[in-house]
Amino acid sequence: MANLRNAETWAERFGIFIVIILFVLLKGFFLLKPHFAVWDESVYIGMGKFLFSNGASGLWEEIRPVGLPLLLGLVWKLKLDVLFFPELLEVIFAAGSIFVVYLIGKKFDEKIGLVAAVLLAFSTLFFSYSSSIMTEIPAAFFSLLSVYFFIKTPFLRSNHSLFFAGIFSGISFMFKFTQGLLLPAFLVAIFINSRGWKGSFNASMKFAVGFFLVVLPFLIFNYSAYHQDAANQFDAALRPFLLGARHQESMVDSSITANGGLFEKAAFYPVELIKANPLFAFSLLGLALLFVKKRENWNAAASVFLITLAYFTIIANKQPRFALLFIPYAALFSAYGILFMLNSEKRHKGAVMLVFIVSLSALVVAASGNIHDYKLRASEEPRTAEFYRYFEKNPVNGPILTTDPVFAAYSDKSLIPYYDTVEIAIRIYEERHKDSAAVVYTSEFVPCRIYEGAERRSCEDKKEWLLEKIKSENKLVFSERYAGQDYYIFLSGK
Repeated sequence: MANLRNAETWAERFGIFIVIILFVLLKGFFLLKPHFAVWDESVYIGMGKFLFSNGASGLWEEIRPVGLPLLLGLVWKLKLDVLFFPELLEVIFAAGSIFVVYLIGKKFDEKIGLVAAVLLAFSTLFFSYSSSIMTEIPAAFFSLLSVYFFIKTPFLRSNHSLFFAGIFSGISFMFKFTQGLLLPAFLVAIFINSRGWKGSFNASMKFAVGFFLVVLPFLIFNYSAYHQDAANQFDAALRPFLLGARHQESMVDSSITANGGLFEKAAFYPVELIKANPLFAFSLLGLALLFVKKRENWNAAASVFLITLAYFTIIANKQPRFALLFIPYAALFSAYGILFMLNSEKRHKGAVMLVFIVSLSALVVAASGNIHDYKLRASEEPRTAEFYRYFEKNPVNGPILTTDPVFAAYSDKSLIPYYDTVEIAIRIYEERHKDSAAVVYTSEFVPCRIYEGAERRSCEDKKEWLLEKIKSENKLVFSERYAGQDYYIFLSGK
């Protein structure tokens, strides 16, 4: 018995470091393989280059937050590899998220923290996307820090903790605009935890001051950058949010179609959570217990989880990676539910064995899914070597008009994106092609399959017209087909 108690004490004391070390070592195998940049990753890399070159390199998209581009631009400015080191940063943010989940759970029970950390670290979705240069995991990390500082304030008595919770929420927002949901989520938690309206108002102000201290400089930057093109001051300051808001209904990258049924839409993220780790099914039990037992310090985590989940359930654009913003909280609630079951007077060996088998299955599923990704990174694919690296071998003097932002990850040239919609692409091409050294066209920059009927035919006709116009006005120097898509590079003029 003494040896068993010593083993439990040792596991509680050093278990989290073992989990993090194991996670980082496993991710290390991926870091040693080539990283193939995808669309969104390349946009953030391009924005970073744009910021740190005063517009001479990279590209700019108004609808994107600047948190990740600032980090990536700094990596580029320091002349570090813009694919390896950003991926390393993502792994660090992921490891940090695991640790903060542990700290939050530890506030209530050491075992809750450790179990939650294990559930998060080895869930398929989290493990896979911690190799992607995207905004969700950094945003989730700062969101978790906000919750951690919030639960350090018993009955909201600490000015500094609420202020820092607001600051970290603001930073999270600068990585992912949907993290603006943290503001109402924390205000709800503050109201629930407060003793009367006066206490709620004072605590809310402390949090809000921290939040807007981070966000206000960005609003000023927006006004300075966009006031000449905006209808008014309000439109200029909020331009990225207003333009980006329409993408919540975009079906281009959505995992379900516009015709998906109500049940399919409502069940999308719960299903994704279970697919990521079957043990997340216990999160429902954990949440129910928190409300029944009225654990006040869990209110912030519950509020963030439920409000974020509700928002992404309501909007049309549904992607598995969006679940990364609330999956750490699912891990916390699941750990609470699992330990409640195991500590119940009704527990028996069968239940313990069932939990163990499901846990082992979850780890096997996570490992097998990521082994496939690992194999895909064995060597550089032809499209990257031939197409995206074209301008490394064939430099041009001047900006490049492109329907594909992935060039930003492999070239320091100035890029002029002309995608978004076919109509916008036609307008930008006609305005800018004479000032460009080269024109890049990819056949699926707007997938017409997302439309139906006459709208789909119109999309296809306009794309065909644009391609023929580009061919007639420029010199074709590269043409290839990869994975069912056509890729062209033209030098401007004939």
